[in-house]
Amino acid sequence: MIDLLSIYADQWPSYDPQRHLYAIDAHCAHYAKWLLTAGAEPRFSLLLCSGDSALELWKARMQTMGVNLKHTPTSIEIPLDDALLSHQGDHFNRTLFWMDGLDEYRDTDLLSLLNGRRNQLKKTATWVALVVQNPKTLDLLWEKAPQLCQMLQKRAWIWDINDLNDPSFKYTLNQPRLPKEAPLIDELFAIAKRPNLPMSYVNFSRLLRLGSPYAPPTADVSWKELFDLWYHEDPQTLEHPSSSAGILAMIKHFDQLLPRDERKHLAHHLSNPLSWILGLSPKVPQDLDEYWRELGRCARGELELPLAEIKRLASLWQDLDLWLRGPSALWFAACYAYEHELELCIDILQKLTNDLEIPQEIRFEGHQKLAQIYTALHERQKASDQVDQLFELADQLHAPGYLAQAIYDRSLFLKVLDEKGSQKDDKDSKLLALTQGWQLNN
Repeated sequence: MIDLLSIYADQWPSYDPQRHLYAIDAHCAHYAKWLLTAGAEPRFSLLLCSGDSALELWKARMQTMGVNLKHTPTSIEIPLDDALLSHQGDHFNRTLFWMDGLDEYRDTDLLSLLNGRRNQLKKTATWVALVVQNPKTLDLLWEKAPQLCQMLQKRAWIWDINDLNDPSFKYTLNQPRLPKEAPLIDELFAIAKRPNLPMSYVNFSRLLRLGSPYAPPTADVSWKELFDLWYHEDPQTLEHPSSSAGILAMIKHFDQLLPRDERKHLAHHLSNPLSWILGLSPKVPQDLDEYWRELGRCARGELELPLAEIKRLASLWQDLDLWLRGPSALWFAACYAYEHELELCIDILQKLTNDLEIPQEIRFEGHQKLAQIYTALHERQKASDQVDQLFELADQLHAPGYLAQAIYDRSLFLKVLDEKGSQKDDKDSKLLALTQGWQLNN
């Protein structure tokens, strides 16, 4: 449960009833830019959408952004359309072949056939998008066409609330069967399309940042409670959540509303794992407010720890649980910075960012701090490399807010080199953050 006490940013976008539409705009713009900068390179992608309404929104936005759409459905009789097979693109290609039918024919040999002909889907100056609406299809695509899945260059996420409210829309009840190598966005699609299953705080936060927070009628109580916490205009009128995910969200975002006894109970379970790292007494604090204050004092350097003790604790860093490892690395970095131990600060941040088991959100913050340090040291290539990693992680997270943050961080890097040249990034990032209800981290 370390995510409750972490010092990394765990932001929820601000509530807006049109949040999903703003997210669709951002996802489509990012996807269209990827297509339109292809030149003669292939563009092979997977469109993960909530249903027919989302698909129609995507088509309309693609056309307004200068992408020519050509529908080439796939079937067991005609796996690949002649128009796609005969296409000879060039540097000025603007045609995207979008293929549905995978959901309809997933239980046939179609997916295996497509896997065998995958090289015809990814060829020079040709754009192809496979459309999937059902998570069972995604499960089977990984099972029957693993090489095809690994050839995919990009996923596009399109979610519309109208699909969720359609009474004819069917949700799947089975557990997802995705392999370990499946990207995070595939996992989130599998989770979002199975709302009957319990929702964790972490996954709901990720879906919220994707622009897909809405709880359909069949959703598990944990999903509904998390959604209620996000959208409610007056938190004082909220009912006390019953699910563990709802309680965790309340601590993170509305901890002042929790009854004192509840906070004391949770503090007892949450304080012990961090007590040795923070150099605090193992004594259970009176309530979480006190614990937060002590945690903040440590991070700010107001609670003194000998450097030797910090180094000793840091030496045990890689033995920690994943969700504990990332935040504690950020805390150690803050301690080293306070002690003016720059080399140690950089070292722990590099270990953090190189540990691919640590969640992307925490590694993102580690790369941010390294970019800031290298920029201040005028090590431009190293700073540039860190900024590139921010964009890579933003692409993995598929969250418009993280993309806005990466663009903003690039503007800070460019500002040192060319203040005027950085102004476009600064403007673009703030506009994107504004439309996505995202608070940029300075």
